[in-house]
Amino acid sequence: PRSTLSSSSAASDVYKRQEYGASLFREMEIPKRATDTENSNLKPEKIIEKEHYDLNEALPEDKAAILWAFLASYLPSDEKSIQKFYVQHAEYSLAQTRQDLMKKKLPAYQALAYSVRDRLIERWKDTEIYFRQHEVKRVYYLSLEYLLGRSLQNAMSNLGLTNQFTRGLRNLGVKLEDLYGQETDAGLGNGGLGRLAACFLDSLATMNYPAWGYGLRFEFEVN
Repeated sequence: PRSTLSSSSAASDVYKRQEYGASLFREMEIPKRATDTENSNLKPEKIIEKEHYDLNEALPEDKAAILWAFLASYLPSDEKSIQKFYVQHAEYSLAQTRQDLMKKKLPAYQALAYSVRDRLIERWKDTEIYFRQHEVKRVYYLSLEYLLGRSLQNAMSNLGLTNQFTRGLRNLGVKLEDLYGQETDAGLGNGGLGRLAACFLDSLATMNYPAWGYGLRFEFEVN
């Protein structure tokens, strides 16, 4: 299944993470957190260090709530932060070195994909929270085929982060144009039905409908 709202810029307009975070802070009666974690004086590690808690014991409920409230802001999307997350995924998610990334395009593409996915997950979660809270009716579209095409470049465009990723990775010696081709096209069909289904999903997402697309789980791609 594919959530039509996970890669749509329209989805982020449905439910703003900052508003959700503000409500959490009001409930806990603590100062509102700055948008950028690095520039905020209120950091998770500082909360623990200041009170000298034993890390082997559970945090007090109010302190634990503050840590969870840090999910209430989006990941920073400036060039420096994008570079940081890209390198972190290369090392910790993929166990790759800088030399590996310079020699092989696939791990470089994967690190980029993980970085973009992090930001899609934030908006996908917010959208799901919004729908659950408002108990909305949902649309479920069933199709035997889906010709979705490649998703990475489209996702970055919908997030409005193409320029930031382009500049940030260029300064690391990585060109986005060299990585797009590493993404395999999802072979979930071979005819007009699959293309039509993909267009329906894009339309539902653009119109902010709470919709999911369901299809077959292919063992092999359809050629």
